[in-house]
This record gives sequence, structure tokens and C-alpha cells, in this order.
Amino acid sequence: MSNWRSERNCIDTHPKVFFSGYLRDEEIAKAICASCSVRKECLQEAQNNGEDYGIWGGLNPEERFKSFLQQRLQDRRLTGSQHSIQHESTHLASESLSSPSYTLDPKIHTPQVSQKPVVWRGLF
Repeated sequence: MSNWRSERNCIDTHPKVFFSGYLRDEEIAKAICASCSVRKECLQEAQNNGEDYGIWGGLNPEERFKSFLQQRLQDRRLTGSQHSIQHESTHLASESLSSPSYTLDPKIHTPQVSQKPVVWRGLF
């Protein structure tokens, strides 16, 4: 693969446009990315390196996360790995992190904390 960075549309654009967090800058950054010939490579770079900020490949962090999840689901559907999904969810449930859930004690009406397993891992 060639050096995609030298072929990007944003090469002369100030990085602030892609990392400011302002909606107007995000719109400008996405417009620049829309016609970029290396958009896919840029997005892949962000996903490979876990970029949590900025516009990469025309997507903001939330959109990149959704794209990643959709791709992962698509990959699983294509491989037909129903067995591996069940195995992974069982494995993750046994090693999951715990998150407190709150319930009210009817006698004294104060929150009581109990630990219930929550599956967090396995999304990445």
C-alpha cells in the first residue's frame, strides 16, 4: 500500500478543523473527507490505532464506533460463526466485570447495592 497520507485531501488543512469538537468544524472536516480518495485508509488508520478524538475518514468517534460494531456483526454473519458467538458470550459472562445495580429496600427506602455481572469485553 502506498503512503496514503501524501494523497489525502486534508494535507493543507489545519488539524484544528478535525479535532476542535465544534459542530461547524466537524461539518467542514466531513466535507473535505467526502471527496477524498484515501478516506478508507484514513478510517482504517483510526480504527487500528484506537483514535478516540477527531474526524478520521469522514467519521467522528461515535460514528467510527458504530461502524466498527456494524463491521464486526457483518463479519460474524458472513462466517456463520453462531457457535463461536455462543462460546464467546459464555466465556465473557464468566469473566465479566461487575457493575452495581440499585434496588430500594421496602422497609427503609434507602438504596441497597448488589453486584450483578455486566459483559463489557468482546466489543473490540
